[in-house]
Amino acid sequence: MLKKVIITFCLLVIAAFLFWSSVSIQRIFYEAVFSVEQYSMQNEYLVMAVFIALAALSALLSPFSSAPFVPIGVILWGNLATSIFLFFGWIIGEIAAYFIGYYLGYPLVSQIISSEKIAYFKNKIPKGSEFLLVLLFRFSMPAEIPGYVLGIAKYNFWKYLLATALAELPFALITGYAGGALIDNKPVVFLGLIAFGFLTISSMFYIFNKKLTKQQ
Repeated sequence: MLKKVIITFCLLVIAAFLFWSSVSIQRIFYEAVFSVEQYSMQNEYLVMAVFIALAALSALLSPFSSAPFVPIGVILWGNLATSIFLFFGWIIGEIAAYFIGYYLGYPLVSQIISSEKIAYFKNKIPKGSEFLLVLLFRFSMPAEIPGYVLGIAKYNFWKYLLATALAELPFALITGYAGGALIDNKPVVFLGLIAFGFLTISSMFYIFNKKLTKQQ
């Protein structure tokens, strides 16, 4: 998991510096933004709905990410509104993941994430797990894994929803404002926000694993 976080961090930094240093990439980006902006003038709510839907999809499928769309959202709606749309999109996706796990169970979920991960976490985080452990699980794992696993485990939905909201809100804000820093060409702010997110995930992952080790 930490390897994936490190790789993601490095890719984000590389992509940002490519954007800042390449006039061609910026031209292509702003041409795309202009097209979306023109369409949004006539279909504002549809564009918002699509953005939220893409954020929801990213919470259901790990290889897919809504991050590339964040800078466009920042230009259209600003940092805070983009963060809010991301947050609600992620929540919708993670609610969907929970109910997919709850009602459709292992046979379907095993097609999305590995059966080994499902078995491992279902054993470590059963239905009656303490809230703090679930919160750490949500903080330290890719979005879709806790949703599917806790759905299969029949963990209390409202506790799951609270843990999900608490875990996703800071990252929605970090992502939205990092997108703003990218557009405004503020590398120190961008790198600071990304580094803060990386350190938070790493710390939560460490604490989560320590608690799992103590349970053995």
